[in-house]
Amino acid sequence: MKLVRSSPLVLLLAATLCFVAAYLSNRYGQVPEVLLRAETTRLQNLVIEAQRTAEREADEVAERLQGQALNFNSLIGLTTYPCFVFEGEKLLYWSDHTIRPEVANAGQDFREKLVDMRFGQYLVLRRSVGRHVILTYVPLEKRYGISNRYLREGAEQALFRGQMCG
Repeated sequence: MKLVRSSPLVLLLAATLCFVAAYLSNRYGQVPEVLLRAETTRLQNLVIEAQRTAEREADEVAERLQGQALNFNSLIGLTTYPCFVFEGEKLLYWSDHTIRPEVANAGQDFREKLVDMRFGQYLVLRRSVGRHVILTYVPLEKRYGISNRYLREGAEQALFRGQMCG
C-alpha cells in the first residue's frame, strides 16, 4: 500500500531526471565543433567516393582508348562526371557539353586540382595514357548566372549542394 502512495513522487522524480538529462544533452551534446567535425567527415567521404568513381571510370576510358574502341556513344554512357580526352591541346572526345574544359589543364602535370570556373568549382582529375590525357571534372559546387528555386534545388551532380565551397 505504501508503495502505491509514494509512486507518484517516484514518477515525478524520474520525469524530472529525464527532462534534466534531455536539456543537458541538447545544450552540450550539439556543440558547434562536434557538428562541424561530423559535417566535415561527411563531406570528405563524399569527395573520396566521387574521386574513386571518377578514377575507376577514367581507367575504363583509358582501356577503351588504348584498344581504339572509344567513341562519343561509349563515352557518354560510361562516365558519371564530365570527362574529356585530349591529344596534345586538341580535344578529341567529351562526355558532357555543359562545361568547357581549360585546354591548359591538359598540358599541365598534376594528378588532381581544384578549378574555379564560371559555373562552379570542380575537382579536376588528370590521367595520362600515352599521348592522350583524360580530364575528369567532379563538380563540387555549381553556380548559375540566374537564381531561382528550381536551379537551387533541382537535380544536379554537385557534391556540395547548397553549400559554399570557397
